[in-house]
This record gives sequence, structure tokens and C-alpha cells, in this order.
Amino acid sequence: MFTLVSAATVNAQLSTGSLSGTVVDPLWAPIPYAQVSITNVATQEKLITITETDGTFHANALLAGTYTVLIAKSSFKQLLVENAPVNAGSELGLGALQLKLGEASTTVRVQSVSGLVERDR
Repeated sequence: MFTLVSAATVNAQLSTGSLSGTVVDPLWAPIPYAQVSITNVATQEKLITITETDGTFHANALLAGTYTVLIAKSSFKQLLVENAPVNAGSELGLGALQLKLGEASTTVRVQSVSGLVERDR
């Protein structure tokens, strides 16, 4: 049996990575249906997704590069994660991202993402 794989498919797999995390409240309970905006710093290309009922989100097939992640949910302050490095062929796990109670117009900034989990796919 032969399998045909196009060069475009192989190239996309080699130049993309993924990003994941879990959004939680101040008591570490998952926050479902929070909006997660993931923006490539270099291209300004934006992907918007929503957390699952268990608070998790996954963004696949992201071009390798540096990203910002903005999480928003009513009754909580927004959380902005800056300089999240997505590498080709791996997944960057942001872990638990805790939102604080407050006005959505207020943003809490996380500028360093060191110590996060990165897994090869």
C-alpha cells in the first residue's frame, strides 16, 4: 500500500506548533467558555478560540514564532501572556492561567513564560 503526502502538507507540519492551557478562577476551578485570542507577534495573524467546559484550550497548526495570548471572560480581569514561543513540531503548554475577579477592562500582564512545558509532537 502506498500513501501519498504532498510537499505542502509535510512543510506545514514541519513549520507549525501548538499552544494549550487551562483557564481557572481564583479558587482554581475551571472557567468554561472564556475567549482566548492568540496573536502572532510578527504577522499580527489572530486566532480566536473558546475554552472547553473543563477550562482547557488548544490551538494547533500555529506558525512557529512568538505569540501573545489574551484571555477574557465577563466578571474577570483580562489576562495577557506575552512572548509565548511556539516552536515547530512541538506544543507549548501554558499550564493553569488564573483569572482574577474584576472588571474586564483591566488587564493583568504576564511577560515571562519561562518554566512552561514544551512537548515534542
